[in-house]
Amino acid sequence: MCVAGSIGDGVKNNDYECLRKLHVLNSWFLFKKCDLNNSFINDWVYFTCYTDNEINYPLVTYHHTVDQSIFNILVVKYKKPVFYHKNIGHNENKNKNRVLNIINNATETSEYFIYL
Repeated sequence: MCVAGSIGDGVKNNDYECLRKLHVLNSWFLFKKCDLNNSFINDWVYFTCYTDNEINYPLVTYHHTVDQSIFNILVVKYKKPVFYHKNIGHNENKNKNRVLNIINNATETSEYFIYL
C-alpha cells in the first residue's frame, strides 16, 4: 500500500496535454517498502538529482517545485492512489493531520482515494 500525497480541486498542471490532471502535493506521503515503491522513490531521486552536459546542476536546484513536478509525473506513471476530498482545497491538503482526521473518522476510507 502507498498513498502518494493528496490533491485538491483548483490547481492543475495545464502546460502539456498529458499533464492536464490535478496537481499532486507531495507535502506528505506514505509508502510501504516493496520493489515497486522502491522503484518510484529511486526514480524520484534520480530525476530530481539529474544532470548531463546541458544541465550543469541537479534539476531540483533550478526551481523549488521541480521535485514536486517529478513526483506528480511518477504518481501517474506508477498508478499510485492519492487522497481526494471534494471539500478540501489544495492548500488545506498540505496539512496531513487534517487529511488523517478525515481518514481515521471515515467508515469507508476507499472513497477518499483516487487514481489519476
